[in-house]
Amino acid sequence: MNYSLLEAFFEFASAFGTVGLSIGITSPTLGNAALLVEMGAMVLGRLEIYRVLIAIHSGIDILYKRGRWR
Repeated sequence: MNYSLLEAFFEFASAFGTVGLSIGITSPTLGNAALLVEMGAMVLGRLEIYRVLIAIHSGIDILYKRGRWR
């Protein structure tokens, strides 16, 4: 499986944007790690990255305020 960086980036951007376009790289025969990366991109794209970052930041602030991470 030798794909160019441009082809791989297109698949990732398509997953991140949740548009459903594909050039045929994404398939059941793709490796598990690559599929997990694409699934993560789909989730982040659906939730919007800023909301995810704000949720992580808020969670860390709550833990600091409760005194669990010092």
